Parts: sequence; C-alpha cells; structure tokens
Amino acid sequence: MKKTKLLSVALLAAAWLTTGSVHAWDEPAQDANGVYQIGTASELEWFAEYVNSCVTGDEAGNTIKLQSKAVLTKDIDLEGITHSPIGVSTAFKYDGEFDGQHHRIKNMIIDNELENQGFFGCVRGNAIIKNIIIDKSCSITAGNRAAGLIGTLQTAADGKCRILNCVNEANVTSVSGVASGIVGAGQSGYAFFKIHNCVNTGKITGASNNKAAAVNGWAADSGKGNSQVWNCYNLGELSPLDGTNTFFRGSFRSVQNSYDAVNQGGQGIYISAEDIASGRLCYLLNQGETEGI
Repeated sequence: MKKTKLLSVALLAAAWLTTGSVHAWDEPAQDANGVYQIGTASELEWFAEYVNSCVTGDEAGNTIKLQSKAVLTKDIDLEGITHSPIGVSTAFKYDGEFDGQHHRIKNMIIDNELENQGFFGCVRGNAIIKNIIIDKSCSITAGNRAAGLIGTLQTAADGKCRILNCVNEANVTSVSGVASGIVGAGQSGYAFFKIHNCVNTGKITGASNNKAAAVNGWAADSGKGNSQVWNCYNLGELSPLDGTNTFFRGSFRSVQNSYDAVNQGGQGIYISAEDIASGRLCYLLNQGETEGI
C-alpha cells in the first residue's frame, strides 16, 4: 500500500511538471533569412514568450528578441489559450516585422484590467505590422489603451512605425481609458506612425470622457510631422465619441481617403451600404495615396 501511494505521488508530480503553469510551447521553424514561420497557436505563443523574455541589463540579447521577424503560414485558433500580447511593456516594445499574410487570428479572448492589451501589447520604432485579420470570434476587454491589433506604440526619434492592410473584427472595450480597433494609443510625445489600408468592423467602447475611435484612440506628437490614417474604413459602432474624431483622436494627424458607414459627420467620409455592395467603396479606396509607406 505504501509503495502504491508513493507511485501515485510520483505520477502526480510528473503530470504537474509537464502540464503545470510553465507551458512547453513549440518553437517555430525559421526560413533562410531567420524569419519565424508560425502556423499553430503553440508556435505563436512561443514567439510571444520569446519576444517578451527580455531582462534588464541585456541590451544585445533584447535587441535580437524585440527585432525578431515572423510570418503566419496559417490561420491561428487560440481557443482555450490565454494569449500573451507581443511586446511585454513600454520598456520592452516589439520592434520587428510581422506579416500575417492575410491569415486570421481566431478566438483570442482578452479579459482583464491591464493596460496595453491586444494581439500586440507594445510596439515601437520602425516596426512593420501588416496583413493581419483579428477575427470576429475574438474579444478584448482591458484597461487603458485596448485594441484588437496593438495596445500602444511608441516611436524613436527617427522611427516611423507602419501598420498596413490590417483588419479588426473584434469587439473592444476599455474599462479605464481609450479603446480602438487598430491601435489603442500612441505614447505621449513619441507617436509618429502610418496606418494605411486598415479596417475596423468591431464595436469599440471606451471608458467615460469620449475615448473610442475606429483606428487610433489617441496620439499627439508635433516633433516628427503628422501621423497618418489613410485609405481606411469603419463599419463598427463607436462609443463614446470625441466630437467628430471618429478615426483618430489627438493632434498632429492626417486622415485621408477614409470612409465610415456608421458615423455621419466624423473624420471619415460617410459611405452607404449600397456604396459598399456596389463596389464603389473599393474603387474609392484604390484611389488613395500609397507613396512612402
């Protein structure tokens, strides 16, 4: 009997070591250029954990991790997995290139009161985020700077972060601050970015004081020129609104050739359901500027 009990304890211990709080995610393969090829939820979470494993005092190692490049090779289903936003904090922000190759992120459920929450947490510098679809099966409820795609971004003095061809279909709610479909907010004094060809269809709900927007919840920086929201459109309900600032809240901004099917009189040109169905919206978006992105 005593040996049986000891064996049971040993088996329980082995099970805890293999299935406990420390996840054994799968490391994705890299191509000849060192770009991670992510095709499963486990590989995505390995990448997030790798990027987020920076430590104070390891500048060289942190640079390698934060500037890692990756592509999605398939749709990623996060059902049953608590996603770790890529870019762990404002001290260690993602600074690489991530290409979703038009694949979907599904069942990403974020429900907490933390700041800087989304598929990415904190992004900076010359990062390029493109071709990612946050599926309607996703849901984000968080603290200040909540978004489907990126919680917060901050650019260096010469940085020009680019977010291209991305879609948010998820409902996003901030319980304490700003919320948006694409970027929650830019860090004050360090926000210069280009958001081109992006779409929001999710319901965006900010906390009090008019803190919801379709594409960017807040940014203000006069030192590097106007940040851009170009060739975008919104099909989602936004509440509460900051006057007519439906796409981009803040200052030193440029909103061009962008369309809104929900909010009349906002920053976007109002577009009807008939215009969408007929293909007119597609035609109008294709007339927008793309130079310099």
